[in-house]
Amino acid sequence: MKSISAAKHTISFTPQESSYFYEAVPCFSRKTIGYGAIAFVIKAPQDASITLEMQTAQQEHDCSGETYSSTWRYVANFTGQVQRVIAPFSSFVGAKAEDIFAFNWATWQTQDTGFVWEMGDIELICGEEDEAGV
Repeated sequence: MKSISAAKHTISFTPQESSYFYEAVPCFSRKTIGYGAIAFVIKAPQDASITLEMQTAQQEHDCSGETYSSTWRYVANFTGQVQRVIAPFSSFVGAKAEDIFAFNWATWQTQDTGFVWEMGDIELICGEEDEAGV
């Protein structure tokens, strides 16, 4: 990151090439636990985009984390204002297993290189909510 700071529930940052945020979660089976989506609040430049990675166990019920499968999805249509994004797990096409253990936000695409992005309130939500802000 070119710059980064945190206050309360929000991280403010100016990304640069190869910047990313990585959030590990206790490994869980999305079928067993009932979580159906990840949600987060983000303020991004208008017309910017990011990629969001979901890391799943390579084999069913193998939460060792030694081998994993990555599935990425594109997140776009940012307005320049604070938005809540909901990304249903079903939108990560190609996940090899049901056991999830990490998420990665990366590939910050924008024409406004001086914009200070904000992100926070990351949560796993039950059920398959409709996508919002993506």
